[in-house]
Amino acid sequence: MDSISPKKLLEQLKTGLTEVDTALFYIDSQGRWFYQNEVLPTKFAQLFWEVLQYKNDEYRLKTAKEDIDVIVTTYPIMIIDYQRLEDGSFELFSSIDTRHRATDFKIDDEVIYFNIERQMRAGLTRACYYHFVEEVLLNDERAC
Repeated sequence: MDSISPKKLLEQLKTGLTEVDTALFYIDSQGRWFYQNEVLPTKFAQLFWEVLQYKNDEYRLKTAKEDIDVIVTTYPIMIIDYQRLEDGSFELFSSIDTRHRATDFKIDDEVIYFNIERQMRAGLTRACYYHFVEEVLLNDERAC
């Protein structure tokens, strides 16, 4: 999450509430979706995922009638499993039971992520991260 602005920090100090406490929608570091601090059922997370947009470093749920800010701790989608396809791309399986396709991955400060649809990034859960490092990164190094 980006650094907090001085104005928001002052507000938090005054009220004792964080951005997450006051947000309608929040996605935690495990990819769990929350609405008013309650876990959102998977079927609703999937529905809201379809209208989630990323622009100017902000996540928003946008429809014809609504435009709602979403607080995202790390990534809007967390990958729990993947399959490497014959063409070298990856089929990704998320924590909210959605599937995504990515042609490559990025490594940034020991974090692995995929660029997926709508200019968003998908992170790996801890177990998936270690599996990916062993199966993809180490095997690719050994093949060289």
